[in-house]
Amino acid sequence: MKLKKHLVIFGLTFSILMTTSIGMGNQPASAATLFSDDFETGSSVNWTAGGGTWSVVQDNGSYVYYQSSTNEGRTSAGSQSWTDYSVQADVKVVNFNGSNRAYVAGRYKDGNNFYAASLYNSNGGTLEIRKKVNGSTTTLASKSNFGLSTGTWYTVKLEMAGSTIHMYVNGVLQLTATDTSLTSGAVGLDAYKTLTEYDNIIVSDTTSSTTSTLTSTTTPTSTTSTSTYSDLGHQVLASGDGWAAYSTGTTGGSAADSAHTYVVTNRSEFVSALGDSSNTVPKIVYVQGTIDFNVDDNNNPLGYNDYKDPNYDFNTYLAAYDPSVWGTTSVPSGPQEDARVRSEKNQKARILVNIPSNTTIVGQPGTLAQIVGGNLNLSGVTNVIIRNIEFQDAYDYFPQWDPTDGSSGNWNSLFDNITIKNSTHVWVDHCTFDDGSHPDSMNGTYYGREYQHHDGTVDISNAADLITLSYNYFHDHDKTELIGGSDSATSDNGHLRVTLHHNYYQNVVQRAPRVRYGQVHIYNNYYEGSTNSRRLCILLLVGNRLFLQDLCREQLL
Repeated sequence: MKLKKHLVIFGLTFSILMTTSIGMGNQPASAATLFSDDFETGSSVNWTAGGGTWSVVQDNGSYVYYQSSTNEGRTSAGSQSWTDYSVQADVKVVNFNGSNRAYVAGRYKDGNNFYAASLYNSNGGTLEIRKKVNGSTTTLASKSNFGLSTGTWYTVKLEMAGSTIHMYVNGVLQLTATDTSLTSGAVGLDAYKTLTEYDNIIVSDTTSSTTSTLTSTTTPTSTTSTSTYSDLGHQVLASGDGWAAYSTGTTGGSAADSAHTYVVTNRSEFVSALGDSSNTVPKIVYVQGTIDFNVDDNNNPLGYNDYKDPNYDFNTYLAAYDPSVWGTTSVPSGPQEDARVRSEKNQKARILVNIPSNTTIVGQPGTLAQIVGGNLNLSGVTNVIIRNIEFQDAYDYFPQWDPTDGSSGNWNSLFDNITIKNSTHVWVDHCTFDDGSHPDSMNGTYYGREYQHHDGTVDISNAADLITLSYNYFHDHDKTELIGGSDSATSDNGHLRVTLHHNYYQNVVQRAPRVRYGQVHIYNNYYEGSTNSRRLCILLLVGNRLFLQDLCREQLL
């Protein structure tokens, strides 16, 4: 992949076999690349223009494919026999020329028959999945107020599998539609009256993505790629898809009947749908829109003053445990620390929700499903699926000062977005994790250390086992993923079998992942960050068996 302007390749894809004791047969392979073009030859020989004015030009030292006419410009490449595949392109609109569109097209028969992912300069910037059949155009799905800007590169992907069509922007699923009008065709670029640059075209076969052959005694029935996305709750982890597919597989709540299928829009509904930890009946919980966990039972917001113990005072806490007063050899204790712990427990009672076994939690497609300020806790359970949700801001209002943590001490928080302890067969897929509106960089410092309100995104410990994390987006976070909670937790040895594949790590500081005692399989993950980052992406501590394959890391200049 050619990197744009502000990027330089730090390390291209590489494969390192540290050990094969993870117990896998064939190595996993990514989807086959059918076609790619970054135009660095200075030529567009692979493309057939059908209108407009197309040329290969330079943009800040990189060659790009440019449509410079205010009439509709179309061009296509590839094979008419392609059926199930994705086409991805970097797209920069130089001038929308009014309310017009830039397309990335698939199953492209000709200028009158194709599917397209569209960037549309209307209603605050609109994303669309469109089809054009026999010259008639229909919008299949749309999202307004995306905030499109001219002069900005967007990575746009159109994915077609059977009748299901997905649109991704910058690696995040944005839209889904179902249509049966077109079943095969080439790829196309269409600048409808816009001046648009395209680059880094990648076409991948979605039917040939094979994963590792982890031995499985029981293979779960997996929904195929032709399933409609609206039935996401009934999909199960495919056979061979990492450690969570091993042995009995991971099916979550896919067997749920209608009485145990829920659509929830707030915290109270979410908690009610799950029931308590003993509720092992298969259940599917569709999250619709944004659910804030820092609320009371009537969905009224809660915050610092609502959780704070009457005896806790932050300034008094700072004075009591100042290293010049308290010292640096023992953790805080006494009245203020006790009050801080009670305050944190008050918050924990609201935002930490226990997830029972045989559960699927999935974001309702098209609703921008989010869980804000929540900590999903998987403790001593099995067979859980969590998909298609953005997790934001698991914010601890009451961090603890620990002068014994590291050479200079640290502020530590309690809550993760997802905590997995002593649990098995867990699949976390197509989720996003970030700090939302409270990045720790805004918090300032005390005792010379960042006052950190967030812990992990997905932390795995206490002999948790058989877990797959796939196609997730982790960004702008410090302590990202912990696999193994302590060097002294020797009981983790033989457990913590985890697969991480096709995840995107952007601007994370550390723990991507941090591994102790794990048998961890990492492949086809993508790392992007700053040269100012102070730690490596992956940190191995004790007792690990790790398989690394096909990683790509970028650093911003």
